[in-house]
Amino acid sequence: MKSWFSQKTGPKSPVFLHNNGKFKRPKMEEFKEFCAESSIHGLKYMTEDGVSWIQRVLWIIWFILATAFLIFLFKPIIDKYSNTPTITTVDTTNYPIANIDFPGVTVCSNIRVSANNYKKASKKDPWKKYDDETKHQMVTNLVKFNSDRKVLFKMPSAEEMIVKEEKLVTNFMYQIAPSCERMFLFCKWQGKQEECKHFVTMRKTDDGFCCSFNAINLADSFAKDENSTGDDFANPYAYCDANTGSGSGNSYDSGYESNPAEEPDGSGDGADTGDGAESGSGSGSNFYCQGMSSSGSETPDSNTGDENGDLSFSGLLAGYDKDNTNVCQVPTKPQAYRKKRNTEGETPPEETETLGEGLNLEANSDTLEVLQESEEETVGGYTILRTNMAAQDLGFSFLIDANAMDEFKNSWNELTSNNFYIGFKVLVHSPHEFPDVTKKGMAIPLGSENFIGVSAQITESSDSVKAMSPSRRNCLLPDETQVPEMNVSLGAFKEYNKANCLLECTAAAMLQLCGCIPYYYPAFPKSFIDKNIKLTTYTNSTGFCHYDNLVCLSMHRGYFNAYATPGTEESYGINLGLNCNCPDDCNQIVYTKEMSNGVLKDNNDALYKNSLCEGGWTEDASSICEKTLFKQEFDQLTKYAAKIQDYNCHEGTFKKKIENTAYVHVFFRDIGVTKFNKDQLFGWQDIVAQFGGTVGLCVGFSLLSGCEIIYFLFCRRWLRK
Repeated sequence: MKSWFSQKTGPKSPVFLHNNGKFKRPKMEEFKEFCAESSIHGLKYMTEDGVSWIQRVLWIIWFILATAFLIFLFKPIIDKYSNTPTITTVDTTNYPIANIDFPGVTVCSNIRVSANNYKKASKKDPWKKYDDETKHQMVTNLVKFNSDRKVLFKMPSAEEMIVKEEKLVTNFMYQIAPSCERMFLFCKWQGKQEECKHFVTMRKTDDGFCCSFNAINLADSFAKDENSTGDDFANPYAYCDANTGSGSGNSYDSGYESNPAEEPDGSGDGADTGDGAESGSGSGSNFYCQGMSSSGSETPDSNTGDENGDLSFSGLLAGYDKDNTNVCQVPTKPQAYRKKRNTEGETPPEETETLGEGLNLEANSDTLEVLQESEEETVGGYTILRTNMAAQDLGFSFLIDANAMDEFKNSWNELTSNNFYIGFKVLVHSPHEFPDVTKKGMAIPLGSENFIGVSAQITESSDSVKAMSPSRRNCLLPDETQVPEMNVSLGAFKEYNKANCLLECTAAAMLQLCGCIPYYYPAFPKSFIDKNIKLTTYTNSTGFCHYDNLVCLSMHRGYFNAYATPGTEESYGINLGLNCNCPDDCNQIVYTKEMSNGVLKDNNDALYKNSLCEGGWTEDASSICEKTLFKQEFDQLTKYAAKIQDYNCHEGTFKKKIENTAYVHVFFRDIGVTKFNKDQLFGWQDIVAQFGGTVGLCVGFSLLSGCEIIYFLFCRRWLRK
């Protein structure tokens, strides 16, 4: 009997059966005809008439091998499509710098507390009712807990004071920080000398209050706190602003003066805050609004003696007797003995004597009133600057003075500096990020000129990437603050970026583990603090750091500065860290820095003249320069030199001061930077094209081959005549 492979085919062949007037073909016969006429390679040789079984088996094996090779080639493409859906390529290496923000620049003096500012702030309500040792211990604990745990001390009177004045401690620390106005002697932007107060503002950093250029107020990025009761410890100043107009302390920040704790939108009600403060002190409805005037805008005391009993100049010249740059004649007095801490909080005997009596060296009150008015002209909103210039002297240049004579010492002669050199830390960072100066800051020594060349790498995502789901593209856009599939849920910030996410994660861990966040962190919304503080083991915690909380933060400093990654093991010196789910930003700018420096030499007294308003200033700007603290100090020392009949010592003193400053230039190195484009690796069109090429190579399959299958299965039998 003939096999079905050798039987004749066609409408008249015996294999067609008659069924109720319709012809029906066996399924195997249809398959044989499809293989004989299909465009797919090798099928016809498997079913061809007159072919031996060995040939059929051989073609079947070759077809299977070709199919396996097809899978081998196409599987990596499918894996890339599933696991690596995006690709980053170089778009251009000459992207104009005018299209990106100039980086933020934050400067922190190693002198964390100003002695003169401390004297002024401590004489005001409510601090004047507490003894110096109590206040000194509080300041020392808050400033040194991360760098020198040995100086921490649990003084009962200091703890009681913090409990009573908890809402005001942040403002007090703000007032006693070194003044930005005194630190910045002059500034240049794009090669033109400008008033520093138009650019420099006081900002919170991980090193305390520092001076920032081109940096936003991070608390403006917080989501509105609808659950705030108005008595948040981080927002005690709204009442002052609404009812008294008081500023808070440091110059160069009119917008910040009214908001020194960086309170978020809607995070406090003025009346409620006032009531809460009143109940804590009992000294009047606006008790803590007193004493918030600018350190650079108040009339200096005529008798400002040092707590340790040293002789000192009066007024703006307080501390000049200890200044090694002062060449004017100054009587000296032996250094005070080192005191021991008084655990009972008794007030140590004060010994004061001033040299300035009768010399009338106080600053002119009328002049200071004019300065105060000019500071209030600063617009509260802040515009991020850009430039299209690339040269060492065409970025942001500034001369800064550490004012070492103004370093605060506590009652036990302990300094508050957190580093072992005299100078500054400078951080170049994104304008939209919290300045991590302690972690990333660059050391700037005195007597140096420093060049910080900046470049940038920009990554921009295409529309096809943005259209993907967050989990697929593995990056987030600014409006994606709640992404459950990636375990991302921001509770404080209203926009997402990775830096803010890590900051919030760190703050949450501090609250949960130690029951507080340091005073220099942004003022997180009350709802965020309440949510995380419920998980802490420290009972009765309010979010503000007391002694026990500070010890906890110090002990776990390594944990708070380490981030766990999948597969991280506690080995080879790697410690377990925070588990923060913070994917990358889809669009981001990464600034890179190169720094060089040299010994400062004031050629032709150019820096000296610029700092004292004698050169490079326009007429209007020069009139403003005359009111700066540095110029006022020079004028007062000039009067003192005349009193002692040494008519050149004031110039010699300030020239030596200039030699001990630091001149810093921050600039773009090139007019173009590298831009990367993040795009979809494979779209559905790419997958179809790749599949068609691969199967065409291996088995000859095409779109028409698929049509043949459909035709033979469904259409051909009904379309035959």
